[in-house]
Amino acid sequence: MIDLVAVVAIGSLMVLMMYWLVILIKILGYKSNAKKQYPVSVIVCAHNELDHLKKLIPILLKQSHADFEIVIVDDRSDDGTYDYLLGNQSDKLKFARVDQVHDHINAKKFALTMGIKAASNDIILLTDADCLPVSENWISQMTGSFRKDVQYVLGVSPYEKSKGLLGQFIQFETQWTAMNYIGFALAGNPYMAVGRNLAYRKSSFLDHKGFSKIQHITGGDDDLIVNDHATKSNTN
Repeated sequence: MIDLVAVVAIGSLMVLMMYWLVILIKILGYKSNAKKQYPVSVIVCAHNELDHLKKLIPILLKQSHADFEIVIVDDRSDDGTYDYLLGNQSDKLKFARVDQVHDHINAKKFALTMGIKAASNDIILLTDADCLPVSENWISQMTGSFRKDVQYVLGVSPYEKSKGLLGQFIQFETQWTAMNYIGFALAGNPYMAVGRNLAYRKSSFLDHKGFSKIQHITGGDDDLIVNDHATKSNTN
């Protein structure tokens, strides 16, 4: 009995090691050839995120990308977000406002839909109000991977380093998840993404009728969209 358990344990370990070897080979072998700059609409949905927006918006406005706009969706905020946006208008900054929850659709999905419809450009780049770009080249690096046949570009979003066991666990889990979905995408099987760093075409979103299939579900505005529509040939 002990020998059988040992054989099963060793066999399972070998399978796991082979799995991670394939994933690591795909990730380490990836070379970005992002070159072309496309017009981009960066969309951020915010519900009572004023403090975060005060940090994020100035950093986004300093992005080096040649042609971009920032669309902030004020999702029922009561913390002064709307007044802040009114007082910080810019040629690159526009905003939409959601005043109420709608019964037919999840609140986050409705806010995202409003932002996407308000976007002037076909290429949509999503992030969250409590995130920050790693450099001034973030927009160019993410959206430069689009080609004529590419509809989705998947990115990663590591968790900010912090002290304590909980913070370390979240960092590990975030990294583990990213390695899985990026590795699978590079192997030709994209199955999810994170909305903190995801780009896709507005035209594709509208052609697939947005979130209509999952509008009542909490969550899924990033991973389920990719799972339904991303393929080996249309994803980078």
